[in-house]
Amino acid sequence: MYRRPSIACALAFITLAAAASAQSPVFTSFEPPTYALGQIQNQDGWVYITGDATKQVVQNAVVFAGAQAAGVDSNGVAGINEMGRYYNLSLPNQTLRIDLMVYIQNTSQAHNWWSIDPQAPSGDFIAFQVNSSGNLQLVGAVNTVTSVPFPYNQWNSMRLDINFVSRRVNAYFNGAPIATNLAFHPNSGSSTDLLGITFASLGAAQTEKMFIDNLSVGGIMDEASGVFQLKYFNTNYGSGQITISNAGSSSSGSDPSNDATGTLCANFYSFDPNEEMQTCCACPVTPNGLSSLNINEDILAQNLIVNPSSAITVKVLFTSKAGQNSGGICDPTRVTTFSLAKGGLAWGANLRNVTFQGSPPVAVKAVTETKFTNAELSAAELTKLATYCQYIKILGSQVTGICKSCQSGARGAIGQ
Repeated sequence: MYRRPSIACALAFITLAAAASAQSPVFTSFEPPTYALGQIQNQDGWVYITGDATKQVVQNAVVFAGAQAAGVDSNGVAGINEMGRYYNLSLPNQTLRIDLMVYIQNTSQAHNWWSIDPQAPSGDFIAFQVNSSGNLQLVGAVNTVTSVPFPYNQWNSMRLDINFVSRRVNAYFNGAPIATNLAFHPNSGSSTDLLGITFASLGAAQTEKMFIDNLSVGGIMDEASGVFQLKYFNTNYGSGQITISNAGSSSSGSDPSNDATGTLCANFYSFDPNEEMQTCCACPVTPNGLSSLNINEDILAQNLIVNPSSAITVKVLFTSKAGQNSGGICDPTRVTTFSLAKGGLAWGANLRNVTFQGSPPVAVKAVTETKFTNAELSAAELTKLATYCQYIKILGSQVTGICKSCQSGARGAIGQ
């Protein structure tokens, strides 16, 4: 089994500023002005590790999307030709997803290895490789050779979903699963950090080249996690009500009223039926705490639009207060993948006009209360929510469009 050297020492000189900036999801398409044609070393955190630095480049000859992509040229030299990028991502509650497009230019020459290799500081690694027979192979605690051939001279989609806590990985190739719940180095440490990812050619002298494009690195939370929830409200018959609580799932302290790790931020975003964000705001919720917001008095009171719609969708993102905005005030513009946290609960009360059949029919206002619905959160939606909220704060001069915060306790819906 091939075991690549650790990249910890090779990447040690990366600046602390680069490490801090990597705490949000990273999408890299190797486009200008961030990337310029030529050696990739020192561009946006990329480094030369071993081999020939002049053959680890940003180029424009083979590109999946846009104008540029990265390439590693084996250069006909035996050994390892390897480049990498430092991420320093902490993933205690999430699965790391790595998505990218890969193109290997083959010249019908005997082939040894091409490797895509994420590593944690404790030495954990999982390598996604093309072996000497041209088949995909996963290297970790076990050496797993799949029966899936790697098509050369075309772009292929690769994805790894890695859980550094359970030490399990799912691998996908061109959208199809090729390995599920595969164990890797289960006893090598307890680190939940991703140090970096390397791309390498290694083995006997080759003349092949590997190109990568549209590299995405970030944590994922599925629908069952409950970090992202939504519900609709209609205010034609009176104001609805949102009630939130914190189950304490992220708590590690003994004082529920002052738990730095367990307190959540409930980040709210309201949309009208035309998909336009109307307001956004956030408030802290301590473990076992109970808070509420009134739709008219809190969510829509300072609406960006003069005549807001009576029908809205309210989305809530639950994040760790300690992990968001450096532990300061809850700020809905500063949500990131790596601040998302479990344990948030939300309910919504709506008022409806209900007609009871009779002589004559009797119309009354009825209250319906249901839980918010869990939804899967995409990286694109997360970015959109934070970005749109930033725009609202600018357009509303930090007042209009900023909904009021939560009040303690659970209030009832208010009819007209």
